[in-house]
Amino acid sequence: FPSHDRFLGSKDSTWNRDLFIKGSLGTIQFNANVLIDATITCSGTITLDGQYHQLTFGPNGYLVVQPHSTLTLHNFTIADLNNYRIRCFDSTARVVFEKTTALLDDLFTCTVGQFKIQDLAEFTGTATFLYQSDIPMQINSASTLLINGIGFEVNKQGLSGAEPLNFEDKTGVLHLKNGSMKTGRYGMNFLKGTLFCENDVNFSFYSTNSIN
Repeated sequence: FPSHDRFLGSKDSTWNRDLFIKGSLGTIQFNANVLIDATITCSGTITLDGQYHQLTFGPNGYLVVQPHSTLTLHNFTIADLNNYRIRCFDSTARVVFEKTTALLDDLFTCTVGQFKIQDLAEFTGTATFLYQSDIPMQINSASTLLINGIGFEVNKQGLSGAEPLNFEDKTGVLHLKNGSMKTGRYGMNFLKGTLFCENDVNFSFYSTNSIN
């Protein structure tokens, strides 16, 4: 759907058949809650606009982003997020979390591609968010990644690897609230941006220093 919007119905739905979505600057607007229980593959530049509805993953549900493609998840609450439910096919794929809250019920991992944070993205729930792609997660300008009550772990890929977390500029914020942050054996450096801690936050860092 090139540069056109699509509007879904106002009744809750279940997507239980594999689906391939190809778009060029297109938006799919959700007007009800959706349960994804199949593999939804996205190619091109696509925005899924939740309109503040809930996207829930079933046991067979996955969102997969194709090479050289960008998927933006906008205005969603994402429930039952775990494992590799949202994943990139390779290092050229991107997922943007924008004005979205993700509820983790088990370990959620990114091993390839890139996650980006636009405006505000909150990760909360009862588990750990593990980011270990060799492409840094990026917190965009004037944007905040909120880690609320869960574990956040970043793993640098080798001593000379890229820093696992990148701030586009000094206006980006990593906000840790009632949770923990851990780095892998190669540590990390905080470059640009702001680290804000609220209430009780536990840190486990290795071989690291801070640069303003």
